[in-house]
Amino acid sequence: EIHENPVTGYLERNVFPVLLQGLEALLGEGQKYGWFEREKPACVPYVFLIKWLYNHNSQQQGRDPVNFHDIPFVKDFLSTHPEHHIPRFLLLSEEQAAVLIQAFWRGYKIRVRPDVQELHRWQREQREQRDIRRSA
Repeated sequence: EIHENPVTGYLERNVFPVLLQGLEALLGEGQKYGWFEREKPACVPYVFLIKWLYNHNSQQQGRDPVNFHDIPFVKDFLSTHPEHHIPRFLLLSEEQAAVLIQAFWRGYKIRVRPDVQELHRWQREQREQRDIRRSA
């Protein structure tokens, strides 16, 4: 005769089935957005999992889906423990990052040209002369 631990039984009956569904949803979302193809994923997995578990709570059926920052216990926690800023490069897709890098490079190549540098010097001198006249 095996005596079942009530805590283990509760976890196996109530927690693990829902948690496994949430983890499957997390993996599906990660594959959908390519989170696993990068060295540093562009997501925070616990944010997705908390939001999914809160919105799929079987005891709260019929409730409208809620954003992560609108979940009551998350609001309470973040009021005392501010969230760290997620770097912008983690939020960009590869295409968006490529466009930004290319735009920077094109701008740099133009700015280093001697004729453009001469124009910038001339514009700077003109601005300085106008400021001197205004202040005198």
